[in-house]
Amino acid sequence: MELRTDLKALGSLVAEALKPHGWGSVDAASLVVKEHSGGSGNKTYHVSVPAGGVTPSEVALHSRDPWYAEFEPRIRAAATLLGEHGLSPKRLAEGVDWHIEAWEGCGEPVWATVEDMKVLGKELAKLHKLRTDWHEPFRAQLKEKFPEALASVPDHSHIWWYAAANLKAFAEDDPTWLAEFSQPMFEPRSKAGARIVTCHGDLKEPNTISLAEGCAMKEGLFKFLDLDWAHVNAACNDLAFVCFHQEDPPMREKTAERGKDVSAMRRAFNFCNPISRQWAILQQRRTSTHCSWIHVWQHADIISES
Repeated sequence: MELRTDLKALGSLVAEALKPHGWGSVDAASLVVKEHSGGSGNKTYHVSVPAGGVTPSEVALHSRDPWYAEFEPRIRAAATLLGEHGLSPKRLAEGVDWHIEAWEGCGEPVWATVEDMKVLGKELAKLHKLRTDWHEPFRAQLKEKFPEALASVPDHSHIWWYAAANLKAFAEDDPTWLAEFSQPMFEPRSKAGARIVTCHGDLKEPNTISLAEGCAMKEGLFKFLDLDWAHVNAACNDLAFVCFHQEDPPMREKTAERGKDVSAMRRAFNFCNPISRQWAILQQRRTSTHCSWIHVWQHADIISES
């Protein structure tokens, strides 16, 4: 953890790791290292070579919070797959709890218009066309580790999102309740929504990047970031996640009218939707994480009709 606060040491780490990538002549002492971290506990640093002369001359160093160590093999597999297809920055070097990739684009885009959402849909379709077999070893491990909860769960259950990077529920919850909760609560209403695909799992503006001028949403100039929750599930999961998180600040302020529309849709659906047995169980439990995911699946049920 001390290394994460020593910018000079981080610069030396990057210079050494990237020697096979053309950085052999780079003076580590000349590197400019700046932190660009979010709020997840992971750390991101922008490392640049002021004098240029190498490609890439700017890279991102990502340092993992120890909490993610158990999930790093899955995240690495997803990053490799997306990187090979140009859908996310390709890893240049990696260690046990860190990796380096080229620094690309100008920042996160804003999904403010219908045209922006069309671009997002096209880019998401590219992600959903990727193969899904990369995830099979991780799903098998989870079923073996938690047989009571996961052995008979189908691939489109909401529980696979939890299993992607939040195993606390499996360790602390009552086994009987968890087995009930793990079964699908809402079924996709269309073949498109029901397709089993590679999902991003945390699809919101801060987890994407624009390569276009002004951070605009342009087809082919867009990449996915932060694959911590990447897994294989029904396609409607990513669609629902976008709608649910359009209400998050600062996205709510950026797209005020869309936020109102999504809020109204969710309120109307919750009011009209019959209370299922699973929903009653969740209401009794009163756990915010569990209940929020039900809202996501309620969005998925509506979205997949269109």
